[in-house]
Amino acid sequence: MLQKQVISEIDYHRAQRITEMLYHMNLITFEEYEKITKQNRYTFSPVLVELLPKPDKKSTLTDSYNSVELREVI
Repeated sequence: MLQKQVISEIDYHRAQRITEMLYHMNLITFEEYEKITKQNRYTFSPVLVELLPKPDKKSTLTDSYNSVELREVI
C-alpha cells in the first residue's frame, strides 16, 4: 500500500468516527449520517470500501460512542 493510500485510509476512519459521534450527540440526523458516510467513502476512497458495512440505523451505530469526546479524535 502506498503512503498516500495509507493516509487516505486514516483520514477516512477519522472522518467516519467524527460523523458517528455527531450522530450520537444528536447533532445530525440518520439521513445526514448516511449522506456524510457516502461522501467520506467517495472523498477518501478507502481501499476496502466494498467490505465496509453500509450505514444501518440498528446495527452500525451503537451507544458506545456516546461516552467518547470529540477532542479524543482530533
